[in-house]
Amino acid sequence: MKKLSLLLMLLTVAFTALAGVKSGAPSRLSNDSVWGDEYKIFKRTNLGSAVNPLTHTYMVPQDGTIELLLRDGGMEGYVKNIVYGSDRELGDYWVVCSGDQEGGIFVPMGQKVWVRKRDGSFTKANAKLVWGSIHYDAVTQQTSFTPNTEMSDAHYSVSVDGTTIILEGTSGPVAIEAQDEVSYDATGIGLVWDEGEGEEGEWTGYCEWGTSFDTAPCVIDQQPEGEVKTYKRTSDCIHFTYSDSKDYPATYSTEALTDEAQIVFGNDGKTVYLKDPFLSVKYNSWVQGELNEDGSYITINTPQLLDATNENVIFFVPGSCCIQTVYPHDSAPYDYLYVAPYDTYTHISYYVNGNTIMLTDTWSHIDAPYPENVNAAGVYTYDYRTKNGCIEANIVYTLEGDEPQTTSKPAINGHAGNEGGYVVEITPSEPSTIYYRVHYPDGETTNWEVYAGELNFSDEGTYKVEAYAKAENKEPSEIVDHEFTIDPVVTSISELTNGKTIVGKRYFNVVGQEIQQPEGVTIVVTTYSDGTSSAEKVVK
Repeated sequence: MKKLSLLLMLLTVAFTALAGVKSGAPSRLSNDSVWGDEYKIFKRTNLGSAVNPLTHTYMVPQDGTIELLLRDGGMEGYVKNIVYGSDRELGDYWVVCSGDQEGGIFVPMGQKVWVRKRDGSFTKANAKLVWGSIHYDAVTQQTSFTPNTEMSDAHYSVSVDGTTIILEGTSGPVAIEAQDEVSYDATGIGLVWDEGEGEEGEWTGYCEWGTSFDTAPCVIDQQPEGEVKTYKRTSDCIHFTYSDSKDYPATYSTEALTDEAQIVFGNDGKTVYLKDPFLSVKYNSWVQGELNEDGSYITINTPQLLDATNENVIFFVPGSCCIQTVYPHDSAPYDYLYVAPYDTYTHISYYVNGNTIMLTDTWSHIDAPYPENVNAAGVYTYDYRTKNGCIEANIVYTLEGDEPQTTSKPAINGHAGNEGGYVVEITPSEPSTIYYRVHYPDGETTNWEVYAGELNFSDEGTYKVEAYAKAENKEPSEIVDHEFTIDPVVTSISELTNGKTIVGKRYFNVVGQEIQQPEGVTIVVTTYSDGTSSAEKVVK
């Protein structure tokens, strides 16, 4: 097998441990290392989020997930993607934080953010956290941002019931769709690029306000309420194993999978839950989606969690994989396995067609020769404890008990015609439409046609009639066939057979009665000059 190495554009670095205090960034240690005292995933919401690519502002409330990694009893740690939207330009990034005795979090302002490079190490990006105020002028459609250099920390306090972490000191309107028509002011935590700190109205960055992190469980590990349906499910799967050692290259395998899966349709008529959405890896958890108005699509917002512990996080996201060729300067070209979650995709969709549910935007070539067999797009997951992951494509759910049934085979019967020749009749085994075609002695074959009545043949030669049936809401039956031969009737007694002279012929019908002339199906008994005889069946 060709040498493979694995390049993973990781969806999250939440599963990493803390490095030493000197580095100020998380760094993955060995599998045996401690991953931190606390690892938590939160549902995030905010009242508004603004991004200003030089001159314009988008303002919408946001949700999703945010991750927090703490150690030393929660007194220091890291927060991932702390300002909504900025990860779209930076990728996943982390900022340093510290804790207080009440469980709150302080995030120092002015710090540059840490981003992971492709080799797994961290570096500081040219973007830093600031506290400041936004002003948007609807008349000029200009946005300005004024940093507050006196704010050294952003403080996130814990709610009285201990379930929510709230960013203090922010202000601003609830986001509205008609943002271009309304001027507003807002204050909150922002992320700005150093080159964007020019004159007022020319900043480049992100800001959000009214932010809260809800510590309600994000993994759905209990069966939700609603109607449970069991489906037969199939998928094309590409398994891969990550390796960061040149001595042990990454591996992959392809496989077509089949299993049973449950879907819960919620009591509200629109919420849907898919249990263990992968066929190859299962955590006994559910992902939540929603039916559109006409019930033709299920949309699942991503990422969603399948498993989350202090040591591991398993996400459900869209992704793809393929084999790519690397051309290093100091060695010969080689192939590596490229696996990438789609960080910028916000949802996964399934098309609903009656009792069949199919993953959309998916494809695979697992039956093709290498390297095409490792081309696929579908849903992605990766386990950082085992270094195993998968891409699954072409996932189809079919409701158990409602799989299409097969039509019963028709019957073909043939017999001699009343006026000579041969007659074929085709009879259905259940109410259905019959289709037939004929293979003629000269090699010609007709197209499939609907059977409407008996078929008559008269010319000599060998024929084959094929037929199948198709009942409503069923798959077509197997093809059945009937082969027969129409022979010429020999009348001359001067014919020679193998050097012997025919001296006489006698004719009998199918019940053994002698007749004067061949008629219909006839047994011809031929007597030869050497006293031998033969019998053959002919049709006239």
